[in-house]
Amino acid sequence: MPLPRPVKFCSICASELAGRSDKIFCGKKCKNEYHRKRKLQRLPFTYPIDNILHRNWVILTELYEEIGKSKFFVPRSSLEKSGFHFNYFTTRSVNSKNKEYFYIYNYGWMFFSIKEVMVVRLKNPK
Repeated sequence: MPLPRPVKFCSICASELAGRSDKIFCGKKCKNEYHRKRKLQRLPFTYPIDNILHRNWVILTELYEEIGKSKFFVPRSSLEKSGFHFNYFTTRSVNSKNKEYFYIYNYGWMFFSIKEVMVVRLKNPK
């Protein structure tokens, strides 16, 4: 004779769970509520950084659409004037010539000189 399973309760509404033994929520409503609360806890920390990354991406996208080339040079001062933050990026890498590239999604940049930045648009983002 099998042993009876211990009774488990929904972690949001505390209603009794039926079904799978590893079930945590009673339904979609409670599951969505759990994930909404988690997102709200994270938001104050991630929102400002996401805004800066998005703004950097928009600046590079506008330059790409204006110039129309997948590789172009921009004065560093013009990027700074438009509000670009060089310290915020999603990835960085070093090429075979020991030059460091910084990436925001599908755009990358490298400090070509003190006054100039080389921007590249990737077909397959890193």
